[in-house]
Amino acid sequence: MTETQQKKPVLRFPEFLEKWASRKVENIAPLQRGFDLPTTQIKDGKYPVVYSNGILRHHNEFKIEGPGVITGRSGTIGEVTFVDESFWPHNTTLWVTDFFGNDPKYIYYFYNQIRFERYNSGSTVPTLNRNDVHRSKAFISQSLEEQQKIAAFLSSVDTKIEQLSKKKSLLEQYKKGMMQKLFSQEIRFKDEQGKDYPDWEEKKLGCVGQITGGGTPDTNKQNLWNGDILWFTPTEIKFKYSGNSIRKISKEGLAKSSATLLPVGTILFTSRATIGEVSIARKECTTNQGFQSFIVNDLLFSNEYIYYWIIKNKKQFLRRANGSTFLEISKGEMKKISFSAPDIKEQQKIASFLSMIDKKIELVTEQIKQAQIFKKGLFQQMFV
Repeated sequence: MTETQQKKPVLRFPEFLEKWASRKVENIAPLQRGFDLPTTQIKDGKYPVVYSNGILRHHNEFKIEGPGVITGRSGTIGEVTFVDESFWPHNTTLWVTDFFGNDPKYIYYFYNQIRFERYNSGSTVPTLNRNDVHRSKAFISQSLEEQQKIAAFLSSVDTKIEQLSKKKSLLEQYKKGMMQKLFSQEIRFKDEQGKDYPDWEEKKLGCVGQITGGGTPDTNKQNLWNGDILWFTPTEIKFKYSGNSIRKISKEGLAKSSATLLPVGTILFTSRATIGEVSIARKECTTNQGFQSFIVNDLLFSNEYIYYWIIKNKKQFLRRANGSTFLEISKGEMKKISFSAPDIKEQQKIASFLSMIDKKIELVTEQIKQAQIFKKGLFQQMFV
């Protein structure tokens, strides 16, 4: 039975005035468990095998004719996949058995805006109970044309996000390739007169500047904390620049710990457990003991050049790490690592070139973020 209500979405195409209907989900697009397909039995083919977290393989047979809408049943809940072609829904999924005349792509977006985590029935492994989903009620447009327009509009946003994501991926690949060519000296810069810079020299990281560890004040003494000094932990090192920390320590805390007040421009390097995450300090700061940070001698070295060199050569640090409980690289081992150093002016040109690529990546990343926020807002306004 269809229970027609006065509800309608906040954002709607103006030519549609028909009331939206409230129905049980089982009468909109019922779900059924997928089919077992052991990895050893998969034979390479053209038909997508859809798992709980999307299309991971292709098989030479299919179970269901497309188009199809599939969501995770076990392991991963909430990811919804749309396929145009015939497909094999894995037994870790639930697939729509009947669209009841609704537009399949619209149903894909309809299921995307349902919070499936509400129906998790697993205590250890997340599991989606389709019966709970079926019993729930939702509002749906009764107009196929309106459904198609909503789906087409949201698809255009998805296409934009996909294009931006591809652009970001290509920029990241380009950066990786250019780092390889620049640090191997396959590509060299010229000076302002168009002449070659001096030959690169082999040096040890110990000559870059001071390498210093961090420390943690006594967490039971409140006077050592909640001050004005930034205090970083390794989990906070995620971006090229670090400008703020989750926790701060006081001057007393700095004095009572083994930490050093690090100047602006210090390269923060994680040296314990997670090795090789790196960032440049935008402000004076300090760190916990999971770091060995570089206070770079800026008369001889560009801190950004060293930053990019570390990213390119992370494996060198990992090879020198040791430890039974967790891996750690010591200051002494870091000092021994050899690297090629061009003239500081060429260092600066290399760093500027790579920074330019990073800025483009950051711009595209922000565009993706804004497009995703826009899409989320559309879901909230185009569905009831």
